[in-house]
Amino acid sequence: GFCEMGLGASKQEIAKSQEAVKRLTAELQKATADLHNVKGRAVEAEKLQREVATLRNNLMSAKNNLESTTNELKYAKKEKIAQDLLQSKLKAAKDAEQSQKSEVEKLKALLAAKEEQRTEMQQMQSVNTKLLQAA
Repeated sequence: GFCEMGLGASKQEIAKSQEAVKRLTAELQKATADLHNVKGRAVEAEKLQREVATLRNNLMSAKNNLESTTNELKYAKKEKIAQDLLQSKLKAAKDAEQSQKSEVEKLKALLAAKEEQRTEMQQMQSVNTKLLQAA
């Protein structure tokens, strides 16, 4: 009768409770596994964040290197242009000096020729004078 029903009810309750314990145990295990996964992902995420930070730093330093190299190159180009300019000025100066030298040589030759002519004229005059005196 009544007691039987009560006992049956508690058996049912016990069965329900056992089911609940099993279910909750499974849920707890799943939740624990999820927590481990999440923790693992958090660790991975941290690692990735560190890697990203490292990569960002590497990128920044690469950019800085590129910028300074570019500036050095620009400077070197300017230096090269300046050097080329000086070189051509120097060459122009040397060429001018060379042409001055050859002008001087021409003038010297011209002077020497004139001097020779003058000497010849003097000799001829002196010969003429002697001839006139002799006559």
